Amino acid sequence: MLNADNLATVRTFHGLTQRKLAALLDVSQPYIAQVEAGARPLTDSLRNKIAATLDLTADKMAQIMAIDSQRQTLLRAYSSADLR
Repeated sequence: MLNADNLATVRTFHGLTQRKLAALLDVSQPYIAQVEAGARPLTDSLRNKIAATLDLTADKMAQIMAIDSQRQTLLRAYSSADLR
């Protein structure tokens, strides 16, 4: 499920900056930044608008999160290898 904690992951997966996503949603870039930072809530209305705009389904969300998890695992592996 899309939430404030994974909004940045979903946004960057789609190759969007905060500014570009904000323009697609007709909201301000600072608003997107505040939602991503947890300073403002991700409302149901905005969540639904993002899901419709990015054609997010439960399956697509699961795939995005799995890909991000693999990416983070690889980054940690390479980072720890660099420290040796």
